[in-house]
Amino acid sequence: MYPTLHPPPYPSAPVDSDEETEVQTHEEGFEVVEKEAKKPIYPEVSRFEQEPEVVISEDELRKMNFKSYKGKEIFKKEMVPKMKFENIETSICYGYFLETFAEERYIKEVQEPTNPSTQRISAEPPPYEPFNIWSVPIFPRSDFIEETEKQEIPGSSEIKSCLTCNTIGLVQCWVCSGTGRKRCMGCWGSGKVKREDEEEYIPCSSCRSNGYIVCYSCNGMGRKNCKECKGNGHLRYFKQLIVKFVVEKSQFFTNNQIPEKKLEYAISKELFSEKREFVVNPIENFHVEGINVTSRVFVSQHVQKHQDNNKRILKNKPSITNITCYRHFARRR
Repeated sequence: MYPTLHPPPYPSAPVDSDEETEVQTHEEGFEVVEKEAKKPIYPEVSRFEQEPEVVISEDELRKMNFKSYKGKEIFKKEMVPKMKFENIETSICYGYFLETFAEERYIKEVQEPTNPSTQRISAEPPPYEPFNIWSVPIFPRSDFIEETEKQEIPGSSEIKSCLTCNTIGLVQCWVCSGTGRKRCMGCWGSGKVKREDEEEYIPCSSCRSNGYIVCYSCNGMGRKNCKECKGNGHLRYFKQLIVKFVVEKSQFFTNNQIPEKKLEYAISKELFSEKREFVVNPIENFHVEGINVTSRVFVSQHVQKHQDNNKRILKNKPSITNITCYRHFARRR
């Protein structure tokens, strides 16, 4: 049986401190100590206040760096001072990002060439108990970075004969069909060639009038080393635990005429960001309803994607940013 992989979808809210707050009051000359209830520290409405409208002048706009998301200049430097910006419209675009750091484990059967003289050959695999993939403690080197770890399962190794070469370690060369030689391409096996300016045949210099040349693949041996066992004649079979740390990313931008690909490279201001273990609560009190709806959808999608017995969520990192966008009409003076 596998252990429980996921905690409840929405864990209980954490508190500011483990100790309760004491409040002193005075009633009829006596000092009374009351205790306040613990308050959760989920994002409050005050943290998500609407951003004030930003006003920019023509001079400030002219000093900006006019470059595309690929780093190329949109206008030449000498053209910007000569341009006149009219009807400057300001808008704010909000972006919601959710990153999920998850772990996936599975067992894979692996084979490798081995030398039978140094290991015992067994017809049956050694007895071992059913292996639990979560019993081995393997931790990531750093959070939110994809990596793969491999570890051999103890007691799962066994040595068998190579079926490709029948324990010989050599296989027949497919180029010469085991003969060790090939027909000469200069004389096509006749041993003689005829020049264009002469009528008589002369001995072939490529095969020395033999009609055949040594096979270049096996050097005339007719056999080659087996690729499966590397010439050892035996293979070692074992089970390997594969642990993958993956990062699932989802992003959403509010309605804007600017393409999403360009907004990814825009300069933004971070309004909210947190990192929690397991599943994080969706945002529900942002003043833009599209962010609240998208947050619930993203959290649900990430949880459903990692509900299998061989997967589990380690950490979540939601964040909200805002990007100030300027729309203007420019013409030369």
